[in-house]
Amino acid sequence: MKYFTFLFLFLVGCGSKTTYTSQVQYHDNGVAKPKVAIVKVIDSSKHSLDWDLSSEFTELFLEQLFTNAKFYLTDDFHMIETSRLVNLELSPYSADVSWIKEMNSSSEFVIFTEVLEHTITSPESTSYNPIKNLKTLHLSMRVRVLDIRFDTPKIVLQEVINKNYTIPFHFGSYDENKGTLAKNTFSISPLGIAHKSILSEITKEVEEYITIARSTNYE
Repeated sequence: MKYFTFLFLFLVGCGSKTTYTSQVQYHDNGVAKPKVAIVKVIDSSKHSLDWDLSSEFTELFLEQLFTNAKFYLTDDFHMIETSRLVNLELSPYSADVSWIKEMNSSSEFVIFTEVLEHTITSPESTSYNPIKNLKTLHLSMRVRVLDIRFDTPKIVLQEVINKNYTIPFHFGSYDENKGTLAKNTFSISPLGIAHKSILSEITKEVEEYITIARSTNYE
């Protein structure tokens, strides 16, 4: 059994402080859980935040998946970084993803996610009505799930999710250098809740599609 430890989160660049130490490979009914690899979230946005959005989203995504415990998470693709993909001219979203089979893996599925846009805008004009002065977060994420159990990888899920969230105020920071209080405060801020919300939607869809794919026999 592989352990889901600090080492895993460190290797994917999250810096998580959670105390996950092990996973159960089987459901309560004795059926083996799908072995799923999570690649660090790619950040293609031009956000103005003072921390690594990729690391934040990766950590939150892993936490949700681990908490739900529907998969057995592996660290098979922890070494894949955005820069490495660019240098090798490899795209997880291209039509040809045969390159992924060249990497040694015990996983059955691999999940790629990418932040395409993360922009906070203010209203064009101010108003005496405070409700009309609220900022808006424009958040767009792309997700692709590959079934790599066979010689040719198959696309299980491919989608771009666009969301707008109202941000009446912003406080706290996910930056580790600003201390635990700032990070905990951020988690309950409108921005932090928005990040968790879109990842919760992605988590639900990923779990749904992988569960269906796992029970499908391809011709």
